Amino acid sequence: MSEIAAFEICLKHNDVMEITDKLLEALEVKVEPFAVCDIRDGCHLDLDGDTSNTIHYTLSGYGILKTSDGSSIEVEPDQIIIVPRGMAQRIESASPSCSSTASSSICLQPSEDLFWMKAGEGATDVILACGRIQVTYGPDVDIFNQLAEPIVEFFNDSSFIRGAFEEILNEFGRPQLGTLALTSSLMKQCLIIMLRRLRQRQDQRIPWLAVLDNPRLEKALAVMLEAPQKNHRVEDLANLAHMSRSSFTEHFTKTIGQAPHEFLTGFRLRRAKQLLTVGDLNVEVIASKVGYRSRSSFSRAFKAKYGQDPMSFRKFQE
Repeated sequence: MSEIAAFEICLKHNDVMEITDKLLEALEVKVEPFAVCDIRDGCHLDLDGDTSNTIHYTLSGYGILKTSDGSSIEVEPDQIIIVPRGMAQRIESASPSCSSTASSSICLQPSEDLFWMKAGEGATDVILACGRIQVTYGPDVDIFNQLAEPIVEFFNDSSFIRGAFEEILNEFGRPQLGTLALTSSLMKQCLIIMLRRLRQRQDQRIPWLAVLDNPRLEKALAVMLEAPQKNHRVEDLANLAHMSRSSFTEHFTKTIGQAPHEFLTGFRLRRAKQLLTVGDLNVEVIASKVGYRSRSSFSRAFKAKYGQDPMSFRKFQE
């Protein structure tokens, strides 16, 4: 391989990494208070399907998680399981022959504010941290929306993941100022590590990640992320992707979960929200930076999405 070809491959890799980082940075993660699911020998715990995705992290022990779609997952320590919304679940203890291996302990004590769900009275077989999460581009696009089956990932090589989940439980066990912000931040870091692994394996279960394997869509997405202030017409984006307007719109919507214009509008407003939160730029400058020609049109769009005008939102953050 020539030095020029190698350099071009390196540039391409860096471009993909930059797009990935921008996508992940724009994610919004909401975490509902967690519970500890404590399953005793020979017992089970049923969880109803919900409007949010369920996440489980195995703190210790062995068991089986069954979902209403017919999946049966062997539960093992240091494992994350994400179950799509709407799927009822049953967590069962391991067989008696396995219960003796579930003696490992966790550095966590019950708290009056931490919800413990205990099934049975015998010896503990498996202990999980269980909760509901929403991972979205704002309120509109749930990146797990098209997930048809549970995702299972092992993290026995990551002390960070275990520490993050134990800290999430500790925070919900002793709620204080910033608990929701901190737990959401910790969860986002865990999910980024998981998504990175799925991306490296080219896992196809989350179509949202597939845009990074489609060079044509990737180019169109890149220009929107790099320059949200510009007037990106669908026709121009389609030409950049070497597709017809209808084909580009169809492929983009199927992969991302939103039409190009909807995605761009949402990204602009999320970027504006970040600028209002962390900086001191005036509203007119922020409006221009995210592609609005006037403060009034920006304020209307911002209020329609977030329920507050930009200035009210900024004051609430102070």
